[in-house]
Amino acid sequence: YRVYLLSDLEREDFPVFRAYLLPNLFRLTSARINLIRKKLMRNGSVVICGPGTGIQDGKKRSAEAASELFGFPMELEEKEVARRVLTYAGKHPALAGLASPETYGDSYVYGPILQPPLRLEDPAAVELGKVSAWWMCNRAGLLLKEFGKGAAGNVRKGGRGEGDCALVFSMAAPISAAVLRSLAIYGGCAPWADLGDVVAASGNMVAVHSARPGK
Repeated sequence: YRVYLLSDLEREDFPVFRAYLLPNLFRLTSARINLIRKKLMRNGSVVICGPGTGIQDGKKRSAEAASELFGFPMELEEKEVARRVLTYAGKHPALAGLASPETYGDSYVYGPILQPPLRLEDPAAVELGKVSAWWMCNRAGLLLKEFGKGAAGNVRKGGRGEGDCALVFSMAAPISAAVLRSLAIYGGCAPWADLGDVVAASGNMVAVHSARPGK
């Protein structure tokens, strides 16, 4: 992986990747939404957003910006809770890389709570996991929504271009490596190893640290 600032998206030579993680995009404006759509939401990519995505626009806290980005109504609850997400392994191609259901998150209490509606009526949005929190919150904790032709890893044939992608929203952090890996593969990333080895790669070098013996 490589780490960039949000301002790097404004560069004309910003590189194209298959998967993007936006873990702390708390301030979300219309200009930033347009920039994300132009530079990240294309070519069948997967864009993964953390639990505080768009909770404020620089002036007030609300779920309006998150609702605009994800394309379905979001809610902001002024509560602070610890939260975890239980994923549904294997029930969707985006989680095909999980051998069994996996729980991620931690015990840190934080807020406010950005959450999807109790009844998700958007046919393009799929629940990939359920949230577990110390709050009356029995709703989706990991959501994926396809835009255009969707991510490169879905069943739709043909190439991908502008506007073709999948957005993922998680109500808990940190997201486990196994879940991130499966989502990245759904976006078209090529896995270098199947055993969880540590891989570092650049334009002219690949380094692999084996986590266990094997082929």
